[in-house]
Amino acid sequence: MFKQPFARVIYCYMENDHSARTMGTIAQLKIQFPNLELHEGLPVMSQLNLIGRKMHSLLIMDDLANKVFSSYEMVELFRNSSSHEVRAAEALVGIY
Repeated sequence: MFKQPFARVIYCYMENDHSARTMGTIAQLKIQFPNLELHEGLPVMSQLNLIGRKMHSLLIMDDLANKVFSSYEMVELFRNSSSHEVRAAEALVGIY
């Protein structure tokens, strides 16, 4: 699906979510991406240190859609991604 490997993969998940599903997802991601970075909760862009870095990175925000859309910084990231060094793509998927 992607032509270039990721230098960084950052997985963000709900605060205090240590459920079997989340831990299973993390375990599977670590197999695919041994250098997986974990972030509990919605990150602040400055914490992620993505702007200004020429690294191919993947930011996964699991079950954080409500927080993403409530965050001015995240909404601006998705709305203005073409004017930033960070390209944002949005995928909201529900599996029941």
